[in-house]
Amino acid sequence: MLPASTAPTRSNTQWEDRLHVGRLKPTPQRPALPLTIAADLLSISLAFAATVKLRFALGGVLFARLDAETLGRLTPPVWLLLALWLISAWWARLYRPGRGVGPFQTGLQIVEAMGLATAWTVLLSFALYAHGAALSRAFIALLFVVGVIFALALRGVLWLGARLAKSGAQRERVLIVGDGRDTLRLVNRFLDATDSPIVVCGLVGTASRLPALVSGAPALGTLRDLRHAVNQTRADRILAVDTELSPEGLAECIDMSSAMHIPLNCTGGVLSRFPTIVELTEIGGVRLLEVRREEFDGTRDLLKRATDVVVAGVLLVVMLPLLVALAIAITLTSPGPVLFVADRVGRGGRHFRFLKFRSMVPGAEALRPRVHPQNLLDGHIFKAPNDARITGIGRLMRRLSLDELPQLVNVIRGDMSLVGPRPLPACDLDPDGLSARYRTWSVERSAVRPGITGLWQTRGRSILPFEEMVRLDLLYVQSRSYRADLQILFETIPVVVSGRGAM
Repeated sequence: MLPASTAPTRSNTQWEDRLHVGRLKPTPQRPALPLTIAADLLSISLAFAATVKLRFALGGVLFARLDAETLGRLTPPVWLLLALWLISAWWARLYRPGRGVGPFQTGLQIVEAMGLATAWTVLLSFALYAHGAALSRAFIALLFVVGVIFALALRGVLWLGARLAKSGAQRERVLIVGDGRDTLRLVNRFLDATDSPIVVCGLVGTASRLPALVSGAPALGTLRDLRHAVNQTRADRILAVDTELSPEGLAECIDMSSAMHIPLNCTGGVLSRFPTIVELTEIGGVRLLEVRREEFDGTRDLLKRATDVVVAGVLLVVMLPLLVALAIAITLTSPGPVLFVADRVGRGGRHFRFLKFRSMVPGAEALRPRVHPQNLLDGHIFKAPNDARITGIGRLMRRLSLDELPQLVNVIRGDMSLVGPRPLPACDLDPDGLSARYRTWSVERSAVRPGITGLWQTRGRSILPFEEMVRLDLLYVQSRSYRADLQILFETIPVVVSGRGAM
């Protein structure tokens, strides 16, 4: 994506042809989170009971006939299904309020969560099979279908009830972009409203000037600081006062919203210049337009995400003994925590909590400036071939990339993918998650989720210079495909086994 100032212009007619004016509709209120969880648990319980009756009804028709005692031995306990659902729904981001997710996206998340819960049920059954446990495959298949139907039905009832009652709205952290009278009027309306679902967490000015100071709404810079402001405030939504923004400024807001996957609302203006989908919504009693870029690769992304969840889930179960053994080894050989947790830069430049097995001595980050002078920062990569901070078990884990295994949790959470550019430390990039020195590279790589492995890992890892990493990152982003991801995954295996390029 080119910066707004250098992006090629298009005629208004071309943009108008791509504007989905038929998508203008009010966004329903979100139901309260405890009520949503209770409804989901109820739907799973009802789906379990309905599936038992359905399995009996289809016995002798589509499936083998079973008596009640036999079927009871071949079905998982309902409490286990409820526990697995809660875990799977959390990973599928069903219980992350205030993210502007519509009914269609929620439906996809329900299918993803039910598939993940079903997969965990099957995997646990295989793990317990030696002790006499087994599952009815017909029951599991029916439970997936019936569970999705019940969960969608009860969620639909909740959404309809919330819209009719106009209740259950979550308080959202809103970042407002603008610097004129309309901005001040809008901010004061939010701040003066009683029981408002909105928290104004900051103001961002246009490219030319800072916003005026407002009590209760700190000024956080200009448009160039927008990404940094999102990370700094943990904003849930951006509200652009587009009557005070230039077309280039509004385009930058739309691009940033798409890249960081954060909802963008506008007060109304000339949106026909941009290839957008526009929906009418209401926030804090103010009617606004919600704007987002068109997505042209949803099917490929959905397939990639499904592969990430299934493969990462299976690997976590299969490698559980190894994970436990590594955790014990780290505890016995070095004081300090088992996991190294740090902020890394993810999709759209947003920061996330990155997990690794700790391979260095405690407090290694503070000791970094004292590493031998010959170990320099190459671009945005810190290379230290003989780093004295690495522990004995840490060196072994790094050679075989075993310290990266906890990132499977990041994959399931959606912070990372199995394949993609490596996530870089937030402290090595600018506060907005990008790089002023390597702008094109940082913007392009931020368009996709970072990965556990990628072209950089399969082509040499740490022995490659930073310029080669930049080239490989751009090559991957510009030519990525599902088949290429599979090829990279298979090429990673011999690289990891050989330890080539590890540091």
